[in-house]
Amino acid sequence: MARQGDLRQALELFHSLDPASGSQLDHDLAVRYQQRFVLRDEPGASHSENPFIQDLLKIYTTYWTRSLLGEFDFEAGKKWLETELHILLVNHDLKELLENGSDTMSALGQALSEQGLYFDHSLASPWYDLLLWKSQQQQRFEVDLADQRVELDVVFMDDFISLGWADFATLGMTSSAGWAASDAIYCVSWAWDHDSENFRVSFLQHEGRHFADFKSYPRLGVIDLEYRAKLTELAFADTTLFRILANFSVNSAPNPESPHAYANYLVIHNLYRAVFDMDLTAESPPWSRAPKDKINQAAAELLMAHTDRLIEAGASETTGVLIE
Repeated sequence: MARQGDLRQALELFHSLDPASGSQLDHDLAVRYQQRFVLRDEPGASHSENPFIQDLLKIYTTYWTRSLLGEFDFEAGKKWLETELHILLVNHDLKELLENGSDTMSALGQALSEQGLYFDHSLASPWYDLLLWKSQQQQRFEVDLADQRVELDVVFMDDFISLGWADFATLGMTSSAGWAASDAIYCVSWAWDHDSENFRVSFLQHEGRHFADFKSYPRLGVIDLEYRAKLTELAFADTTLFRILANFSVNSAPNPESPHAYANYLVIHNLYRAVFDMDLTAESPPWSRAPKDKINQAAAELLMAHTDRLIEAGASETTGVLIE
């Protein structure tokens, strides 16, 4: 529910807990959910002594709470957030940043940069995000994507003040571990063992696919981008293969409004059909019945088939979902 950006049914889920048999973790989560999303009086530890940053975090956590609980739709939430951020800049004597034709988000970015902070406040569908960190380092990598090799810069980020709406929605159980941009790919440094297959496959090759696709298919939608990146992972994974498949399965949903969950759903269903020549159902044989190399090959073939459809459709003009 949280990863799809919709917590409206979570209270009912926690109310169904059996006090006699539920785990301590379940009950701890129920208490934290109650404090954060029902009572809205969670005692929060301040991640900054800066009054401007404290007020900024209050605005974003209120926006995330009301959005996750359905009190805002996308447009209403966007309008509320921009209004509150405008007021924030004025109240902290930063009005001049708005006077040169800058929109509110650009002015906010300038304010954060002037305070020596790094940030990302872009849309992370379905809600606007806020990642704030204090330090970063850059390193060059060459990444194999099967159909091409790309050289790219990885920005390793540390000392986070905010890890975004997914971290907030899941009570800290999951968050963004990195993302791709047109200039580099960005890594939450502490979230990865940099010498592991997990880092190579699920970060470098996943985000490297995004990096390459941004250049080749600049108008491609998020669902297709994620579909291609997840298939790239599965084309290379070995020791992490079945863990990745399990993760995609658990975090899947036939919901196009949640691009990551929908891409997971499409990947596991299309790949299962390609590997086993049958549809995936609750009674289907487990993934482990298939050799790893067969799964790798099937993932690579699905990726190449999608690339062929992109080329046929006209790569520079493609905006719709091309997944079959």
